[in-house]
Amino acid sequence: MEAQFKKPCKETIRMAIIAMLLLIAYIPNFLYWRFDIHLPLYFTFQSNIIYIGLFTAWGISVHYRIIQKQVRGYLISISALIVFWIILRIIKYYLVDDMYLDRQLWYMYYVPMLLISSLSVLVAMSLRKPENYRLPKWTGIVMMLTVLLILMVLTNDLHQLTFSFPQGKVWTEEDYKYEIVYKLVFLWEVLTAFGTLVILVAKCRTPRSQKFLWLPFIPLILCVLYAVLYITGWHVLRLFARDITIAFCLLFTATLESCIRVGLIQSNYNYDELFRASNISARITDNNGRTFLSSESVAIMDKEILCQAQIEPVLFPQGIRLSSTPIIGGHFLWQENVAQLTKMLAELENINESLQGRNITLQVEQKTRLRRQQLAQQNRIYNIMQSQTKDKVYHLSVLLDRLENINNIQILKQIAVLTAYLKRRNNLIFLAEDSSEIPAVELKYCIRESVQSLTLFGISCAYDFDLKDPLPFTEMTNIYDVFETIIEKSLDTLTSLHLHIKKEHVGIIMTMILTAHTDLSELHIENLTIQQEDDEEWRLIYCIGGEQK
Repeated sequence: MEAQFKKPCKETIRMAIIAMLLLIAYIPNFLYWRFDIHLPLYFTFQSNIIYIGLFTAWGISVHYRIIQKQVRGYLISISALIVFWIILRIIKYYLVDDMYLDRQLWYMYYVPMLLISSLSVLVAMSLRKPENYRLPKWTGIVMMLTVLLILMVLTNDLHQLTFSFPQGKVWTEEDYKYEIVYKLVFLWEVLTAFGTLVILVAKCRTPRSQKFLWLPFIPLILCVLYAVLYITGWHVLRLFARDITIAFCLLFTATLESCIRVGLIQSNYNYDELFRASNISARITDNNGRTFLSSESVAIMDKEILCQAQIEPVLFPQGIRLSSTPIIGGHFLWQENVAQLTKMLAELENINESLQGRNITLQVEQKTRLRRQQLAQQNRIYNIMQSQTKDKVYHLSVLLDRLENINNIQILKQIAVLTAYLKRRNNLIFLAEDSSEIPAVELKYCIRESVQSLTLFGISCAYDFDLKDPLPFTEMTNIYDVFETIIEKSLDTLTSLHLHIKKEHVGIIMTMILTAHTDLSELHIENLTIQQEDDEEWRLIYCIGGEQK
């Protein structure tokens, strides 16, 4: 219960201090107006310092209370204009002896006076709008009219349309008349003030404040009534409330503060009451676990538990969890029922364990399946290799058997050529598994390795390779197979070889010029042209992908 009475008590003390300061500031002026008692200048300055301090403090409080950025800026500007007005008043009455400057400072009063009422309209228009809200264009007209009236007042010495002075007399505040511009200024002040309230009431969305919407009208009506009585020169007002600057500033500030208190201007006022009435079970504590503010639905707990919750969440047997987060000067703690959540977590853990077991089984099955697929793929590739090279493998095995009985250089030569061929030929089969087309450089590698096996036995070899584009597997293997067949046919008597492979518009052409004492005309290969240059020199041209040029 102490927390509930803490704020009203502070509010009462604050209002009492403000009232006391206003009374202290009012007494020197009252004694002078009512009884013509002149106090030392120190007391007069003290009164003005009090006024400046109060309005400055109100501006600072606005900075902390008002939520919306634009509204906060306009209200702080109003506070600054009020302080500026009081400073003008101090300079005029206590620091200036020149009559001309005194009159100009009097005119300057209307700068903050008009700007304050105009800024109040901007405050009302900015309420309940986003931070990037742009004021409508007609508010620019409001400010233009305000500036125009200010200029008319400041230049009164040129036209006397605001205040008129008797001819032939010194122009002072003691003997003047109100003219048309002054009446426009007064009318503009009333229109902007009441227009502000009308806009505020129209935008009000706080149900509780509907009972108190009349509250801001009280200081506003008093302000208008004061202005009327002041202009008419009512003697009672002149005796008790002669300072129009302070009266206007106090009443206008009271109007704005009333709008804040009843909710017409959004602020963080009464957030503690909202916190207590909320259905969230929460509290605000200091670092020692002492509760400063709590909602009505919060459960009573010991300080030890609250301090423990500041370190880590505390879970109670009933399924209630107490959590906290640090804030400036303490911690925010809230309690929530997590019984259903705890039950769901336990069920999820059981499901997770079951899924983990099933996942392990699936992983084992997947590994087994992949292993089977790999073996099947390997077997398939081996079967392809066996079907495409079985004749060569058989021939190689026969040569190896013969080599055991007869150590012949010709047998070694054939074994070297067959070994190089089988290695590169099987490699092409592996490459064909990844892509239907094989890079042309792979055919170059095949030719190079076969040529190297020939040079080991003193056969002079040279080759030119002029292919860049990838080739289909069938075309590449056909070229290599034809090359191998020709080499094996002429191997016993082969002494030199020159090979040229290129691509033309008719297709890929492989030209082989070799020297061998072997009849190569017996070769019968499709698209292979055989020409005998002399007794031992042969030219063989193989074309694939089209007719020979």
